[in-house]
Amino acid sequence: MTSASISPELAAALGELYDAALDPRRWDAATTYFANLFGGAAVLFAQDSRSPASAVFNHAGFDPSFLESYVTRYAALNVWTPRLAANPVGTVMMNDDVVDRDRFECSEWYNDWWRPQGLYHGAAVVLAKGDGVMTQFGITRSKRAGAMPSDKMVMLQQTVPHFQRAIRVHQELSTARAGVTIALDGLDRLMTAACVTDHAGRVLFANPSAERLLAVGDGLRRTREGTLLAVMNVLTERLHGLIGGAARTAGLVEAHSGGVLTLPRKNGRPLIVLVSPLRSEAAKLSFPTFAALVLVRDPDRVITPDREILRAMYGMTRAEAVIATALASGKALGEIASDSGASVETVRTHVKRAMFKTETRRQAELVAVVLRCSAFTPDTRNSADSSDS
Repeated sequence: MTSASISPELAAALGELYDAALDPRRWDAATTYFANLFGGAAVLFAQDSRSPASAVFNHAGFDPSFLESYVTRYAALNVWTPRLAANPVGTVMMNDDVVDRDRFECSEWYNDWWRPQGLYHGAAVVLAKGDGVMTQFGITRSKRAGAMPSDKMVMLQQTVPHFQRAIRVHQELSTARAGVTIALDGLDRLMTAACVTDHAGRVLFANPSAERLLAVGDGLRRTREGTLLAVMNVLTERLHGLIGGAARTAGLVEAHSGGVLTLPRKNGRPLIVLVSPLRSEAAKLSFPTFAALVLVRDPDRVITPDREILRAMYGMTRAEAVIATALASGKALGEIASDSGASVETVRTHVKRAMFKTETRRQAELVAVVLRCSAFTPDTRNSADSSDS
């Protein structure tokens, strides 16, 4: 459904999702809404297909103790996991689509986890995959309630791209939000270029990163009237199509989830653009109801977190902070050692200490922590990156 009007039920579901994307306190309400809509218990969680690791993000209708036991024990016994891991992202599946009923009913997972809760029928969808980890949304119903009706299955499938977009926006904005409802000052702290537009692509707000990007005008620019344009007409049409659909979804008259678009430019790799509906009322922003959020990533932009922030947040020494930021910039241990005049073993020791202080176990996890801290780094550059002494 990209252009037709939508049912009141679907409109309400999309409203709950995009409200939650902008305000993390709304996820409980969103999950509860879906549990009631589909007549069961609802859960948003991540499952590692290669190990028993699992994490529950939000739920409604489950006993919390059962969810704890799932994470600690039954995730390893989930007979659905191998089949779900092999299926395309976005496919909604029910019990019998994933594993035959006899195997399910004989499994320890069913008899010791599902059955004591009075649950039997389930529907699940993998919203995202990455490095073996699947982000999933699931609905479980009692045997008495029966399998989910076909019309509800259609509706669940219709909400999948909106779930995906809402989660992406939530992740993008979470560090800028700093635990409070998102507002313009939160967007200003984003290292990602962020614009709010009306349904026609006219910019209503742009954070400092977006202002600089639009001023350069390479890949994406703004007309005198404030309308966003790409380098080619065909790309501008696609961009405006995504923006228009997303804005109309924000007004709950369509079910267009926005989308992702790459925009080529003369200098550097293409820009990556994420367009999503913006529920301005939920975000307490003074924009029209029909608005879109446009986030732009520059893959060539080097992000250098403030070392003093790392020291303040995690108690790193100056040497540990210097090495952690160098690692996050893509340098290898040998290169860092050469630059600093230290031995590779000394650098490795500093990395291990930084990992201990950030409670990470791998260098990739340490890099992720360092890059997340960049959201708190004031973006005060003019035309070039400022150096950190």
